[in-house]
Amino acid sequence: MNTGTNGNAEDHDARPDRGDPEPGADRILIALDLSAGSRSALRHAAELARQMKAELAGLFVEDENLVRLAGLRFAREFSRSGGPARELSPETMEKELARQARRLRQELELVATELDVRWSFQTRRGRVLSEILIASSIRPQILALGMAGARPGHVRLGSTARKLLAEAHCPVMLIAPGADIHDSVLTVYDGTVSSRRALRQACGLVSSNRPLQVLVWARGRDELAELERQARELAGVQPVNVHALVGGAGPTVLEALASMDPALLVLSESARLDHDTMASIAERLDGALLRVNSPETDRPGD
Repeated sequence: MNTGTNGNAEDHDARPDRGDPEPGADRILIALDLSAGSRSALRHAAELARQMKAELAGLFVEDENLVRLAGLRFAREFSRSGGPARELSPETMEKELARQARRLRQELELVATELDVRWSFQTRRGRVLSEILIASSIRPQILALGMAGARPGHVRLGSTARKLLAEAHCPVMLIAPGADIHDSVLTVYDGTVSSRRALRQACGLVSSNRPLQVLVWARGRDELAELERQARELAGVQPVNVHALVGGAGPTVLEALASMDPALLVLSESARLDHDTMASIAERLDGALLRVNSPETDRPGD
């Protein structure tokens, strides 16, 4: 175990590197907790790491606010079964967080070993959002998060996921419960630098035996043919199925994408598609949404 600064620690497996990762993302960073959505997303993140020959890096944040709350005189833990409340203290909360970290590390190691991918696991203490942002800024990677939801099509995007979607400087993948991210891959192309980047990323994620689905979003019918030509040219040898959408704003593309129900939707933020619209799209999907980085010149407001 290598212990870093501020009490953070990281475990690595002992197996050698199995090959060079794809350029631009040499690890999949999966933020973990004991929720069903997070643990369901773990396997998808591991499968993506195997596909990209990347490292699977687990991250668990010991929420410092929970430790502080446990020190209050009235702090109690209530059982779901209706049993008697249990007094809390900073010491008991720290032990519980350490137990959760051990359990998640074991689950990650089990999945990574099964799929034969390189892995690491780190525990950080601090505020959840801040620590995830720090960890995701260290090196080229994709940040993966599970979404909460009782059933497909009814997911909920929490405040932390929304902020990471807007603020993280690396690509962010939001994974719904029960997703099958390799079943079909869809991206939106409108001729911007952002959409070109998203299309190239989508080409690298679609299964070899399936065509890439591309929604060509034109401002007017006169540019549809040219945008379709560009999309096919950018895809190269990758087969594509083109779908057309003319005009409209974010809500229009939201309805179109939701009706197409992709397993994995690859988008890049632009003036026409901001992160609030992306969050709304993610909550309508049964699969996953990958927000790739946008050039600063193509950000909303520019």
